[in-house]
Amino acid sequence: MALPAGRTNLRFGVTMLKLALVLSISTSWISPVLASFIRFKPDTEYVYTFHSSTELKMVQTLQTESKIGFVLVKSSNNSSGLQEIYLRVHSVVVTSQEERVHLSEERDFTDWFSFDISENGAIGQVYFPGDQDDLVIGIKKGLVSLLAANLQHPPQEQVLGSDWSYDCNETGHEGQHESSYTAQMAPGNDGIIVFTKTRRTHPIPYGKSKHQKV
Repeated sequence: MALPAGRTNLRFGVTMLKLALVLSISTSWISPVLASFIRFKPDTEYVYTFHSSTELKMVQTLQTESKIGFVLVKSSNNSSGLQEIYLRVHSVVVTSQEERVHLSEERDFTDWFSFDISENGAIGQVYFPGDQDDLVIGIKKGLVSLLAANLQHPPQEQVLGSDWSYDCNETGHEGQHESSYTAQMAPGNDGIIVFTKTRRTHPIPYGKSKHQKV
């Protein structure tokens, strides 16, 4: 596989993943500010499939299915821990009662789009050509937001190996919302933590949603 022109070409091995992120940490305690959970490997494409259902009251229900890949472009050499990640959109399909639309065939999703992500899951700057389709940019930002998180180590007094949870306010491309996180050590996997995020509020007034990811 090759990145779009303007970036170094790499040969990528493909790691197929479900919509789950396996996170490894060191056994020593680190301040949440310096949390170090997400580290993309070079020469690897992380491929995800995503399914969603959106019910528009008094209108219709839309089903969305997409296949996307994330590729490490570069890692920061300073203490920020930022990684620039390239987003590759393999397919985006939207289905209603009347039709099935392959957006990735009707629109051009091949132009460059990358973003900065910290090692605890915070999304920073995004990079894309200024002449890219506004609809495509909006969809790509939404897909990137699937990775967004606020991953934290347990409190310093936490018993090693036990579960923990915390609440926080987050700001995504769609606005502010409240989220709850639970974290637990994966059985049989030394040093692996599984985080589950549940969004408790909707950024749109009177809007309702159920959003949970692992």
